[in-house]
This record gives sequence, C-alpha cells and structure tokens, in this order.
Amino acid sequence: MAQLTSAVIQAKWLTKSLDTRGMLGMKKEIAEEKAIAALGWLSSNDELIGLFFGASGLSLEDMRSVIAKGDHALLSAVVEFISQNDAWVVDAAGAIGLRPDEFVTLRQVMLGRSATHWT
Repeated sequence: MAQLTSAVIQAKWLTKSLDTRGMLGMKKEIAEEKAIAALGWLSSNDELIGLFFGASGLSLEDMRSVIAKGDHALLSAVVEFISQNDAWVVDAAGAIGLRPDEFVTLRQVMLGRSATHWT
C-alpha cells in the first residue's frame, strides 16, 4: 500500500480547502487535513487497509479514483472506520497529532454532526 502515500493524498485535497468553521471550533479545513493524514496512517497498515477495503467494498483502484476526485465522503468513511476501535483511534490520533478526544471531534466535523451529549 506504499503507493498511497499521505503526500500524494494531501496534494489532492489541500487544493480544495475550505475557510468555513466546522462544529466544535475545529475548522473544516483542519478536519480535512487531519482526515487526509488519517487516510495516510490507515494506508500504511496493510492489515487495517485490507479491513477497510472489505468493509467499504472499495478496491485499491476505486480508492485511487475517489482520491483523484477529491471526494469528501472517502475521508469521512476513513475517520468513521477508524472510530470503530478504541485502539485504532488512539494510534491514529497519535500519528496525526491529535489527542483521542480530538479525534472524536474530527469525526463529528467530518460527518457534519454536532457534539453528542450523553447526559
């Protein structure tokens, strides 16, 4: 999966950055940059990227096509996939320069949701 480097992925999305503010004080532009970094983290792990392909139904060729289009939905799907497992969240968050609770904020912004209150 070395063919999917975060530098290549970043080049596609950073040209489409947004200046609007996301929910919870995280700018959408920053959320997208962090989601791109999360995609790079995911693609560097052969086992997890295989699980992602299985769960999403995407192939490597499909992913390349989606990346070339700059599709926001792919980034949202990546963040949502990583969010399924606490250990993945901790590892991914550390790799992309976030705390685990900030990864939760990233997920909310990428999915266009407000904060979840459990009380």
